[in-house]
Amino acid sequence: MTFTPFDLRADPEDLRRNQCRRLAATVRRCAQAHPYYKRRLDPGLADRLDGGRLDALHDLAVTTKDDFVADADAFRLRLDPDAAEEYVLWDVACTAGTSGGPLASIYQTSYDFRGILFAQQRMAEIRGMRGDDRIMNLYPLTPQPHGAWMRCNHAAAVIGAAVVNGMSGSASMGFPIDRRFEDVVSLAATSSPTVLWGVPSYVRKVLQAVAGDGLRLPDLRMIAVSGEPCTPQLRRDLTALGEQCSGKPVEVSDSLGASELQAGLVECAHGSGHHNPAPELFMLESLDAQGAPVGDGDEGLLAITHVDRRGTVLLRYLLGDRVVLTHEPCPRCGLGGGRILEHRGRAGTRTKIRGSLVDLQSVSAAVEGVRGVREYQIRILGPDSQRDLDELQVLLEDDESEDALATRLADAVTTAVGIRPQVEFVASGSLSGPALKVRRIVDERWQAAADRKE
Repeated sequence: MTFTPFDLRADPEDLRRNQCRRLAATVRRCAQAHPYYKRRLDPGLADRLDGGRLDALHDLAVTTKDDFVADADAFRLRLDPDAAEEYVLWDVACTAGTSGGPLASIYQTSYDFRGILFAQQRMAEIRGMRGDDRIMNLYPLTPQPHGAWMRCNHAAAVIGAAVVNGMSGSASMGFPIDRRFEDVVSLAATSSPTVLWGVPSYVRKVLQAVAGDGLRLPDLRMIAVSGEPCTPQLRRDLTALGEQCSGKPVEVSDSLGASELQAGLVECAHGSGHHNPAPELFMLESLDAQGAPVGDGDEGLLAITHVDRRGTVLLRYLLGDRVVLTHEPCPRCGLGGGRILEHRGRAGTRTKIRGSLVDLQSVSAAVEGVRGVREYQIRILGPDSQRDLDELQVLLEDDESEDALATRLADAVTTAVGIRPQVEFVASGSLSGPALKVRRIVDERWQAAADRKE
C-alpha cells in the first residue's frame, strides 16, 4: 500500500473528502475483521463515505472509554493475510478507564508505528523543532507503556535530532537504570539541550534546580510539554525559568496528548489552538450529549476516529474532554485538518458537595487563575468524626505557607462555586505521583466507600 500525505493547506472541504475516502477503507476492514464494530456497522456506510458524505458516520453510536476498557482485544483488527506485513505487532501502549483503572492495551502494528513516526514528524514541524536540536527527554519511565517516554525518542529519531534521556521515575523494577533527581539536573547542564520535553510541573522542578545550583542551559530555546494542563502560572514559570537558565527567549510549546492516538495535538504558537498533526491518520469531532456533532466554535465532547490503522481501531471514541473545535485553517500557520481552540476540561467533573452541585473544573479554573499558585490538588473529603459535612480542600505545594495567597485562593473558589475551601500548604514535590505529575482532583469519598465495602 502507498501512503499519500494530505496537503494540510488545501481547502477544508477537500481535506474532509480525502479523510472520508481513507476512512471508507478502514470501515471496510472493520466490517470484515473488527470484532466490536463488524456487528454495529451499517453495510452501506463505507460507500457513503467514499462519496464524501462524512455525515454518514454520525449514525454510528459513539464508543466510550468504558466500552473499550471492558474488552480492549475486541477493538483490535484481525490479520488480513493479503497484507500480513502491515499487521505485525510492533508495540503496545496502555490507557486507563474513567475511574483510573483497569488498564486497556492499545496495539500498534508495523503499519501503525510508521504512522506514529509520520505524526511525530508533523508535530515537530508544527512546533518548530529541527533536525539540529538536542532534545532532553524528561518523561519518566513508567510501570506501564503509556507512550510519552518512548514517543519522545521516536520523534527525535524521525526528525534527525539528538536525544538524551533523563531516566527519572520509580519504575526500574530493581534494575540499576534510573537516575536520581540531582543526576538528572547535572545531565541537563552537561548535555546543553536546545529542547526540554516532559510533564510541565517536572520540567519546572528541573529548571528550578538548574537555576538554584547556578548552572546554565545556554542553548535552550524550547520547552515542549504534555501530560497535564499547562496552567497560565505554570507557563509563566517555565518561560521565566527557561530564560533565566539560557539568557535568551524560550518558547513553551504545549500538547494535548492521548494514549489512543500515540501522538498529540500541538500548537504552532501560544494561543493558536492545538492542531491535528495527522488528519490522514485520525479525525476529530465535537459532539453533544446525544452523539450529534456541534458546530465549529461551539462546546462539545471530543471524539476521535482512527482514519487509517491496522492494530487497535476506534471509531467515534469519546476521550472525555470538553472542547471548542474548528476545521478552518489556522490564521497563523495556514494548516487545516482540525484544531482545538479551547480545552475546557474533562467531562463529568460535576459532583455534589454539601448538597450543592459543584463543577470541579470551575474550581480548577479558579485556582489556576490565582497568581502565585504552582502545584495544587483539589480534594473532597467526606464527613467523619472531625466534621459533619463534606469538605472541599485545596492543597498547595509551597515550603512556606502564605496567608495572603491562601485567602486569595479561597476567595476565588468561593466566588466561582459558592463553597469556601480549606487551603493547606504541603512540601514541594509531595503531590507528584509515579509519573511525576500531579493528580489534580481526588474525591476521597469514593475511596472511603470502597474501604468500607472491604
